[in-house]
Amino acid sequence: MRAGLLAIGAMTAQPVLADCTRFDELDAFATIGVAPAEANCTTYLTSNAATGTACHWAFPFREEAARGFAEVLWSDLVRCRTGTALGPDAQVNHPDSYDLREWQTSPAVYALSVKDKGGLNRTLVFLRTEPRQP
Repeated sequence: MRAGLLAIGAMTAQPVLADCTRFDELDAFATIGVAPAEANCTTYLTSNAATGTACHWAFPFREEAARGFAEVLWSDLVRCRTGTALGPDAQVNHPDSYDLREWQTSPAVYALSVKDKGGLNRTLVFLRTEPRQP
């Protein structure tokens, strides 16, 4: 349905409204335990003893829909949370592909990554947030 809304917005030259619901649910997950639609989420303890939240969505291995979904998430994140993009991530040394983008807001840092996991035969889209370190 989301792709349909994007197509309708493109055809009518109307701006497409961002879906901020996923980010609202991600931000509140540690408190209320409701995950964004179709996501598997968990909380974790950050290096500065704060609580972070990580969610992921699974797709068939290297399916283009995973990258398309990640692009929609990134566009929505930029529209929904005022902030700035952080610099490129350092390369990782393992055979599976990995793409990470980070967005820093006043209260938090969001990270969006796409990981092709050959051993799992899945491509995973991860979205995580944690409080910004002082």
